[in-house]
Amino acid sequence: MVKLFGHDLEFKSRALKYGYANARAKAVKGVLLSPSVLDELIKVKTLNTMVELLQRTPYRQELVDLSLHYQGAQLIDIAAGRRFVRLATKLMKATPPNDRVVVEALLQRWDLLMLRTLFRAKLTGKSKKELESYVLAIAPEYRKLLRTLIDTEDPFGTFRKSSLGQQIMGQAISNMSRQMRERYRAAADRRDIAAQMDLVLDAYAYAHIHTALAGGSGDVQRIRRILQKEMDVQNIMVIERGKKKGVDRKKIEAHILPGGRLPERILQRIMAAKSREELLRFIKPYWGTVETEDDTFVGLEIALEKALAREKVKAFHRSVLSLGTVAGALLILEEETRNLHKIAKAKEFGLDESEVKKTLVMVA
Repeated sequence: MVKLFGHDLEFKSRALKYGYANARAKAVKGVLLSPSVLDELIKVKTLNTMVELLQRTPYRQELVDLSLHYQGAQLIDIAAGRRFVRLATKLMKATPPNDRVVVEALLQRWDLLMLRTLFRAKLTGKSKKELESYVLAIAPEYRKLLRTLIDTEDPFGTFRKSSLGQQIMGQAISNMSRQMRERYRAAADRRDIAAQMDLVLDAYAYAHIHTALAGGSGDVQRIRRILQKEMDVQNIMVIERGKKKGVDRKKIEAHILPGGRLPERILQRIMAAKSREELLRFIKPYWGTVETEDDTFVGLEIALEKALAREKVKAFHRSVLSLGTVAGALLILEEETRNLHKIAKAKEFGLDESEVKKTLVMVA
């Protein structure tokens, strides 16, 4: 009786703490595009028809607001990005204050992606209008930095001098592996600021996740494992592409990102693996069974992404009145944003419908 009474008190306490945030998370899950709608989006022949179809969904407002300034794949990309930012911001505000550091760590991945994207676009000479479309960060300090980078003639110098840039640089440099430091120095010597920026953002992303998600509840550790596996995907694909091109093993090792779930000894085995079956056997203790449809690089990457997506969906459905429900909703909303980008780009380049379907990660 005492045990039941204690359980009842705990449940009521969690309901008071997470009830509103979980309700917002369930609402977000409820407005995701259904598999049937995604299937229709894949089947339509043109980007204009895709936009028309999306206007019958919850994306309508963003599309209407942006249609006078953008069109085609860019319109869909920016609309999806804006919707992600809007819904993610609502979820973050609904999260109990003590847990926001975890949600902020999750969302900072998006802000870092926007920073990386705008920086590369700036270096390739994109117009001011095009650069402004990338100011889709969630945190105010990132939005401020992105707007500053648009107008500067020295993007890397401006980044390093900004207060946010100094914070990112300090934490990134102190957490770089020896190989990453060597690559950073080499990039600096040849004045390759794109490579320098990539290394800084990669190192910072790992360091921030490691710090923000250290310790914590079971939900927090589940989220941390998911983010570590995102790094695993990058590392596995770096290794496989390097092997295919006959790149020296030491050079491949220099491009491995720290902080993934796979330990170094497993990464070494992957480098030595002679077949896809061997690779999948090596990662099975950490990833479970991963099934690929073919032996291509794309097939492997899609299989890993789908296995990871299943974990993200589980994070949402397994959690009741907890932070996991909020985090799971953010992760699957992010996957939908990626799916729309893939479909729009496929239409832009005239890819076959069957090829597009293979790349999508269904989370609804």
